[in-house]
Amino acid sequence: MIRAAGLGWVRVDAPFPWRGRIGDLRPEYAAFRARAVELQAAGLRVMGVTPYPRDWQVPQAAEPGSPTFLDAYRQACAFLARDLGPLGPAWQVCNEMNLDLFRRPLDEAQAVAYLQAGAAGLREGDAAAQVGVNMAGFGAAALRMYEALYHGAGGSATLDYAGTDGYFGSWEAGGPEDWPPHLDRLAALTGRPVVVQEFGYSSAGGVMTDEERRSRANPHHAKKWAHAWSPSPGADRATHTPEIQAVYATRCLELFAAHPQVAGVFWYCWSDHERCWQCGAPDCPCETAWGLVTMGEHPKPAYAAYAEAVRGLFARGGAARGG
Repeated sequence: MIRAAGLGWVRVDAPFPWRGRIGDLRPEYAAFRARAVELQAAGLRVMGVTPYPRDWQVPQAAEPGSPTFLDAYRQACAFLARDLGPLGPAWQVCNEMNLDLFRRPLDEAQAVAYLQAGAAGLREGDAAAQVGVNMAGFGAAALRMYEALYHGAGGSATLDYAGTDGYFGSWEAGGPEDWPPHLDRLAALTGRPVVVQEFGYSSAGGVMTDEERRSRANPHHAKKWAHAWSPSPGADRATHTPEIQAVYATRCLELFAAHPQVAGVFWYCWSDHERCWQCGAPDCPCETAWGLVTMGEHPKPAYAAYAEAVRGLFARGGAARGG
């Protein structure tokens, strides 16, 4: 079903491989590896996401951010790349480390060192792997970290692509048309091909009133989005529906295929979720309605739109790439 949607890659989080001491494999890692084998057998390629700081499992590796800590992380990433080999031909080092949500308990400078250690380990484990990092959006912290990683000492030589995540029309204002200048800027800043590691549009959730937006209401509390997108500017009020999600997917894929610096794209995500993984509420739109399919694996309109767009782009010789 995934292949039928035109998806050639899947992007999955790799668990920290060891427990208690270096070399003592966790059952969670064995399950992850078995899943990677299944995906490859189904004709899919895997982009692994290396473990997060919060997933740390080696108590004797000293304080987070310390040289001993970073060396243990380098060793873990080298093991992942070496063990998975052709099952994991591409890697993203951790995820959105410009956000405190993902880099805790590290600060920004420690997060840069963490990413550098992970990239060095992946390169050590598999010299042929494609390695990069991603940031959420293009705020000040993201820019600083891109600059440090792609132009600073100790990491740029190990990075093959620049990753980026964006949700124009949901978490951010705008829509698909905001992607091209964003991509231009990232390619110029890093000097690397760009992989859109996450893009998508939530198919559910109300829209905040102007007063709620001015008060900066939290979407998790309001159960509404501060932003929405309309395929026809000036028409009906922008909303989040399965139908608009489908149009959004088509528009984005057309823009990505036309951009010369885009090496791949990943839709977030495959299926809807029962609960928001951040706040735990089943009625929170923030992390529940991004899928191409429902929780029961029933295709949403975006599934058909995505598949049709990919088929059309390949038929015209377009650069439809990614998962």
